[in-house]
Amino acid sequence: MVSQSGQSGVCQLVVFRLKGEEFALDIASVREIVRAQRLTPVPLTPPFILGLTNLRGQIIPVVDVRLRLGLEASAIDDRSRLLVVELEGHPSGLLVDEVREVLTVGEETFAPPPSLGGDLEGLVARVAKPGGGRMIQVLDLNRLLPSLEERPETAGGSLGSFGVDQSESSGNAIATEEERRLLSFFLGAEEYAFEIDHIQEIIRFEPPQEVPEAPAYLRGIISLRGTVLPVYDLRKLLGLPPLVDEKRQKVAHLRQIFENWLKELTRAMASGGDPPVLDPERCLLGQWLKGELEKCRSETELEIVHQLHLRHRYLHSLVRAYFTAAPDDVADEIYLLTAQMKDLFRRLEAKMDKAVAEEERIIILNVSGTLAGVLVDQVQEVLAVPVEALERTELEDLKAIARIDQGRRIVFVLDKEAVVPTEPLEDLAEGGENMNTSEVVEFDEEQLVTFFLDDEEYAFPIVQIQEINRPGEISRVPKTPAYVEGVTNLRGEVIPVIDLRKRFGLPPRSWDDRTRLIIIQFGEQKVGLVVDRVNEVTRIPRQRISPPPALLLSQVDLRFVSAVAQREGGGLIIILDVNQIFSSEEQKELKEMVLSEEEGVTTLDERPRLKIAE
Repeated sequence: MVSQSGQSGVCQLVVFRLKGEEFALDIASVREIVRAQRLTPVPLTPPFILGLTNLRGQIIPVVDVRLRLGLEASAIDDRSRLLVVELEGHPSGLLVDEVREVLTVGEETFAPPPSLGGDLEGLVARVAKPGGGRMIQVLDLNRLLPSLEERPETAGGSLGSFGVDQSESSGNAIATEEERRLLSFFLGAEEYAFEIDHIQEIIRFEPPQEVPEAPAYLRGIISLRGTVLPVYDLRKLLGLPPLVDEKRQKVAHLRQIFENWLKELTRAMASGGDPPVLDPERCLLGQWLKGELEKCRSETELEIVHQLHLRHRYLHSLVRAYFTAAPDDVADEIYLLTAQMKDLFRRLEAKMDKAVAEEERIIILNVSGTLAGVLVDQVQEVLAVPVEALERTELEDLKAIARIDQGRRIVFVLDKEAVVPTEPLEDLAEGGENMNTSEVVEFDEEQLVTFFLDDEEYAFPIVQIQEINRPGEISRVPKTPAYVEGVTNLRGEVIPVIDLRKRFGLPPRSWDDRTRLIIIQFGEQKVGLVVDRVNEVTRIPRQRISPPPALLLSQVDLRFVSAVAQREGGGLIIILDVNQIFSSEEQKELKEMVLSEEEGVTTLDERPRLKIAE
């Protein structure tokens, strides 16, 4: 053997400790040594596979060498290290207690390995005895990491489709004859929707490239995976004022209300008369601030509104204290607080353009076979609406009116053919045929609904989700797997309820106010999956989405993991495929269970669908 220094007959070893004993790997197999990184566990993997980690943008599996050798586990501490190795072109991380040194030894120092027996046989390739009573067990990397040739052929979903069968239309997979699926969104205070069958995807708003001499409702053009398409301002198409103007007027109106309240307060403090409204929940500003905190999705606006909300409540408490106990120092604090709130109002108005851009979304529609984007204020949720709740209308631009929650909630379902222009771009604008598309904003993202099990984040592609509910009453079913909680009634349809924690072998956890039921569908069968909490709808660029590492798939059939996404901060999201969570035999058992339990279950009919953002 030749070392990296070129010396014949010597070998360089990376020596590390496990439970006080010395082990080693040939230095040629070690790519680098790093500190132990944050780990994302993967369900149903062998105990020695600790999970995945993000190594400078590359997702690698991590193996606990202690557990792989049959030793007891140890807590990760400051001395723990990851040896990054590569086998058959696939990198992996090996967790060890500590790295001691790089040792150069001659071939004469090696002795045959001990017999470990059973599954551990062959893991130690040979033993180095460099002197001083040391005995270093040199591991065989090919035996330590199982051969990737054992990988099941069907494991892992298609990265491009996240396991969605492209031979079937999304409509067949997500709608029934008795209900329609809608994507709802806001324009001002009114809620609108398009049928989800017509929606290709939803993307964040980035200023599109302007088109010369275009009509006001054409905001510009973008490039979506190489296809140039127009973006229309739905507000202008429907004759509504710009969102930023509407929100600025609202803030200015509330600031005026606040200043009028301050004038009343100043007069009352000077004259000793009756104070203005002292309950922050009763005044108009307090009600608006509370509502904005619940629905606002702009980080810029939310930060300022949160500061206003805190100061507003504290201001009311100070005013109550002034008019009851009249402490000497309260008046000065009141004046300071009101000055801070006035400044926050000015900041909110100044940053409204940025706040609006953070909330706006572009919905990509298929209109008469052509893709077009429509700009909306804020995407709300996916709704499954019974056909009987859809009222046909002759009103212009509307296809139907959905009356939900016993008529308390009205959603206007738009007719995309009537609302969205279908003329070619060159016919819409005088300069359309001369557009320069070389600098068009490019979008290439995937939209996911993320949720948590314990502290780990998982996701489904949004097209695979029917709706999200709070868990209702569940009827237990005897002689079913432990992960089956029972069945429930979703608007007349009996569906199984599966505890995803139990399905993935995680310890049980009591349900609470954040527990959610994600309704999915594979084939003709709907299933409710219980998760700890739903996080958000997010978009991840395709370049930050990777297939599962090959080492994972060689150890267990992880076909239900279709991909792994990297967040900007380095965190990982495990993307699941609803079509692969259950085997064909399990799907058959679930269907038979539903057929036998069609009566006597509690209904979810009157339970409101929840915002996905919750």
